[in-house]
Amino acid sequence: MRTGWRVERRAGFTLVELVVVMVITVVLLGLTVPNFVKITARHQFESAARRMVADIRETRELARVENTGYEIQFLTAVERYHIKRWDSVTVRRRVQLPAQVDLVHAAFGGSGSVLRFNAYGEPNWNGTVTLKNRLTGEMRYVIVSQTGRVRVSNVPAAD
Repeated sequence: MRTGWRVERRAGFTLVELVVVMVITVVLLGLTVPNFVKITARHQFESAARRMVADIRETRELARVENTGYEIQFLTAVERYHIKRWDSVTVRRRVQLPAQVDLVHAAFGGSGSVLRFNAYGEPNWNGTVTLKNRLTGEMRYVIVSQTGRVRVSNVPAAD
């Protein structure tokens, strides 16, 4: 019988400890990644709505400063909008919405899906652009009043 035989233990982790840590890490990642995707989609959605408001306001100011009419054409089939002068076929700017954002509807009185500003920066019609987040189903409404006020709302404009 051997006595005094000792096994030296080296500092480190056992295989079981490493596997447990890896399982915990995978579970935590599985819980956080879907939330991260939704948060990112919501941020892109909110940013697209705010950018649209800023573009509408900028177009209104361009019309006023240049003393000429401008229009924004909302193209729902291709999820984008174009900004141009009334008297020109040349598009000043094309804005493509992010992949998660759906341009559902745009309606501006008698001009359909075209928002027009006269040389004083006044819109010809009031109206609403409806955006939808494809991931979460949320809706946002970009509302343009007859006075030229532009805002984003969670609820559609009252008629």
